[in-house]
Amino acid sequence: MVTKRKPADVRRDDLSGISLSSQGMAKHLGIKTRWLQQLVKEGTIPAIGRGQFDPDMATAAYCEFLRASAEKKVATGSVDDWHTERALDFRMKRLQKEGELIPLDLADAVTQGLIADFITWLQGLPAEISSTPAERQRLNGIIDKGRLRLADRAAKRQQALRVGNSAMAAQAPEDAA
Repeated sequence: MVTKRKPADVRRDDLSGISLSSQGMAKHLGIKTRWLQQLVKEGTIPAIGRGQFDPDMATAAYCEFLRASAEKKVATGSVDDWHTERALDFRMKRLQKEGELIPLDLADAVTQGLIADFITWLQGLPAEISSTPAERQRLNGIIDKGRLRLADRAAKRQQALRVGNSAMAAQAPEDAA
């Protein structure tokens, strides 16, 4: 007995049976239409008709082309370097679109927002814990000391990330007390 798959069971990245125009294929690969036409003319990327492409076959052929270009790198291969960089840019944009990669500024802003929310909550604790002004002042001093330590550590780790030292940024605090 043959069962039909429900629409929910169909993979969204399944491109079988679909053909793309030159413009659509170039956009899919992240290259200019003129460059796609040149690759077709050279026989690097197969076309299934005049200006029509199978996305799976064309993507596989383009990836193979990029791999082969990287392997045969020559000292004067600025064109190969350009194509490799384009492939890397394409991959980075895809990772950003899929949410796998976020800009450092965005991650920093989110972290700073969370720290600010936490500190705001901490600053309200003395009033909830004690009604004695002296005790509140003592608790505020403890919280302020912790806030300053947290701000210093965050600044050091942020700077370490900005210069590319992820090991230092992830390292455990020296003084836990």
